[in-house]
Formats: sequence, structure tokens, C-alpha cells
Amino acid sequence: MRVDSIAGRARAAARDLGHKGDSFSLKMLSIRAGMKTRDEHKSLTNAVGDLIKAGVLIRVERGRYAWKDLERTEPTIQEKMWRALRSARVTDVEELQELAGASEDYAREWLQMLARRKIVRRLKGGKWQMIEDQVEMPADEEKAERLRRMRRKRKEAQEAMDRAFAAIAEARIAIADMEE
Repeated sequence: MRVDSIAGRARAAARDLGHKGDSFSLKMLSIRAGMKTRDEHKSLTNAVGDLIKAGVLIRVERGRYAWKDLERTEPTIQEKMWRALRSARVTDVEELQELAGASEDYAREWLQMLARRKIVRRLKGGKWQMIEDQVEMPADEEKAERLRRMRRKRKEAQEAMDRAFAAIAEARIAIADMEE
């Protein structure tokens, strides 16, 4: 990214203003980035939106932003599969396993989720073809909801077991009192 571009100037100014963890306003950012015209300020506003989407800036409150220091982390398996799919356009489970390190079940389940959303379609021979390209990787909300349900049920079961153990303990105490 060119530093002399509006986006580059916005990024550099945001980093300067927020590198110590301080929040800043859009006006402060505009001044630091050297925006002079209304058009430049409007472009800066768009650049701030892009920086938020990229995860570089966070909105602290209305009109206030903070720089988010990003540590480069290894992409998730799902991100690797998404990149491989977008690059190849046609893939199969084995290729996703190899390129992304996914298990066979996970790759297959992920492709099926994409098929339900009409992003890919199944071809003959176990191949999958991308039919709708979008930049953002689709979130697997179905799986997230399934995991939330499972955690909720596990918690309910644990609470029921705790109540049962408490009742057993009370019964043992009552029996011990009767024997004395």
C-alpha cells in the first residue's frame, strides 16, 4: 500500500495516533493524515471503514477509534480451505486435506455447508466447483449454533448431575443420622 495514497496515509496516521493504545476521533485522524479537502476527508472516512473491516482499527465508541496491533497468526484451517477453493475454483476433499491440513470429515462438512449456501456445487467424481465467488469467507453459523446447543445441553446435564449428587449426599447424611 502506497503511503502517499489516502488509505496509506490513513493507516499511518491511525498507527501514529493509536500506537500507545489511545483512542482518537475521525477529526484527529484527518488532521494527522493531512486531509485538506472535503473529498479527501470523505475518502478518509471510507478508508477508516476498510481498516475496520480489515481488523486494523476498532470502533471504541461512536466517532472514536483505536489501533489494533495485529500479530501475524497462522490462518485457520477454514481460511486455508477458502483460499485454496478460491484459487483453484474446482477442488475435492483430498486436495483440501493436503493444502489446508483439514481432516476428511471437516473438509467434506465445510463443502456441504458451502453447497447449502449455493457457493459451490458438487460435480461428478467427488469434485466441487465454486459457483459464487465472494471475497469474504462465509462463516459457518450452522456449526457454531450446533456447538452452542451442545454446550448448553452439556451444562444442563452437568447441573442435573450436580443436583443428583447433592441429593445423594443428603440421603447419605440422613441415613448416617438414623444409624446413630
